Amino acid sequence: MLQFGQKVEINYAGFLEDGTEFVNTWLSPDSVSVTIGQSGLLPAFEQALVDMHRGQRKTIDIPCEQAYGSFDESAVITVAKAGFPHADELPVGEYIEFDMAGGTGRARVVAVDDETIVFDCNPELAGHDLRFEIELVDVEGSTALDQESEATGCGCDRLRESLGAHHHDHAHGNVCTSC
Repeated sequence: MLQFGQKVEINYAGFLEDGTEFVNTWLSPDSVSVTIGQSGLLPAFEQALVDMHRGQRKTIDIPCEQAYGSFDESAVITVAKAGFPHADELPVGEYIEFDMAGGTGRARVVAVDDETIVFDCNPELAGHDLRFEIELVDVEGSTALDQESEATGCGCDRLRESLGAHHHDHAHGNVCTSC
C-alpha cells in the first residue's frame, strides 16, 4: 500500500457521464509525476492510488459531490459591461482567467450584450459525475524485487487495453500478439 507523501508516476484518462473524454495523459510521451497528498488531484482519485500497486490499472467512479460539486446557479453572475474596457473582445463560450483578491479566478463567458456580461464561475466539471481509468506506472523507491512481486499482465505496456490497441486472454493461455 502506498503512503501519503510518496512520489508516483501515473497515467490516467477522465470521462464525463456520456463518455466524453476530458483528459488523457496516455496521449503524451511521459507519465505524470505526483506526490500523494500534495498533488492537487481529487481526494477520491488519490485514495484510489493509495490502494494500487505498481503496474496496476483500474477504473474508478467519482460522483460530482466528491469531485467539483453540483452546478451552482448562484455562481452564474451578470455584471455591467461598462466595467470591462475590452468587453466586446471577450470570447463567448470560452474560459478566461482574471486577478482577484487572494489569487486568480476562472470563469466561462456565457454572453455579452450591449449592457451586461454573464459569467459562469462554476468549476468547469461542476455537476458531472466522473470516471477515471488509472494506471500506476512506477513508485519512487521501488526495488526490482518489489516490481517483480507486483507484476501483472503481459508487460508489453504499448497502450492501455481500453484504447483497443490489443487484447489478451491470459486465462486461456493466449498471449499478446502485439509484442
